This record gives sequence, C-alpha cells and structure tokens, in this order.
Amino acid sequence: MTEYTTTLSALRDADACQRGYDLIANHVGQDYAGTIPLETILDVNGLDDCIWALRVTEGGRELAAACSIYCAAPYYTAPDWVRWAARWMSGEDRSPESADAAGAAARAAYAAAYWTEDATGAVQYMLNAEAYWTAHAAGAATRAAARAAHAAADATDAATRAADAAHIADAAGAAAGAAARAAARAAARAAHAAADAAAADAAHIAESAANAAERQRQAEIIRKLVKGE
Repeated sequence: MTEYTTTLSALRDADACQRGYDLIANHVGQDYAGTIPLETILDVNGLDDCIWALRVTEGGRELAAACSIYCAAPYYTAPDWVRWAARWMSGEDRSPESADAAGAAARAAYAAAYWTEDATGAVQYMLNAEAYWTAHAAGAATRAAARAAHAAADATDAATRAADAAHIADAAGAAAGAAARAAARAAARAAHAAADAAAADAAHIAESAANAAERQRQAEIIRKLVKGE
C-alpha cells in the first residue's frame, strides 16, 4: 500500500503558509527531519492544508484526482462524466484526451447554467424586481448544478496535470470547494424560495450545515484514500 507522506523541508520549499507550517511543525517538532503522514496533516491542520500538501506528497497526483472525483460525484451526474470518472478510477482510461473531453463538457454545463440564470434574471429584474427575487431564490437549483459542474471540471483538471503538482493540488481544492458549495445550495433551495425573513435565516443555517457536512465528508474521503480503503 502506498504511504502518502511529506516532510517539513518539502513544505518549506513549496512556500507553505506560515500559519499552516507552524501548526504541523509544532506538532512534530521544529527540527523533525522525518516523513509526515498526510493523515497527520489532516488531523492537525484540517482539510484545506491537507489538500494543499498534496503538491509535495509522494503519489499526490493520483490521490488528488481520486479525491476530486469523489467530491464531485454526488452532485454531478452527467452520464459522460460519470463514465469517464469510473474508467479513471478503475485505471481503464487515464488518458488526457478522455479527461479533457469530460472536462470540456462539464465546463459547458457550468457556463450554460450561469448564462441561463444571468440572462433571464436581468430581464426579470427590469420588468419586476419582486418577481426577480422570487426567481433568484428558485434558481438555487440551477446554481447548485453549476457548482457541481464546476467541481466535475476541476476533477478532470486534477487527473490530467501530471507535470504541475501545484496545479493538481489547487484543482483538487477547487473541486472540494465547489462540491461543498453545491451541497449548501441544494440544502437551502426550498427555504430560499420563501420570502419571509425567518425562512431566509433558516436557509442560511441550512447552507452552513450542509457546507460543514460536505467538508466532513471530504475529510473522510481523504482519510479512506490514504488508508487504501
């Protein structure tokens, strides 16, 4: 089983942020010269720093791509992308061409979702501001779908940028973030459709809870991948 580790030296060389570096260095010892399991960074620093550290982790490229796919999968279900993700995960097809095609389709879906809402929203606002805000609330589903497509596109990026470790880690982080926002949008969809302040407050609470739950799910994804589960 692959051991996913990094070192303080590698983190320094990659210009890790001072706060994050100090957290892990204080945990293992400022003069520690051995390897640091990625799971330790997850436990000590949290999800964002753990994903960032993939750029200086042996085997981090494959881990980043797998994490990105798992992050996006619950929210983006376009058949072509789902087939590509399954083939990538099984090792059947990890070609850049297939990933680029899947990513292009996901980006097109992302753009279409936002352009559709922006165009109709502009017209609705000019005609009737109240109707615009009602439509904007109902459009939470469209925005969630767009976020999901964004996460799917970022996942394909993480699977193809073999020569750029930093870009791979950034793509994985972007996929995780987009998936979290998709979860939050979906959770708040119904409450946002109501106009009263209490419902709006409930929607924001639902968004925050969904975002936190999704980030916890992502942390468990990384933990399981690191352990080979």
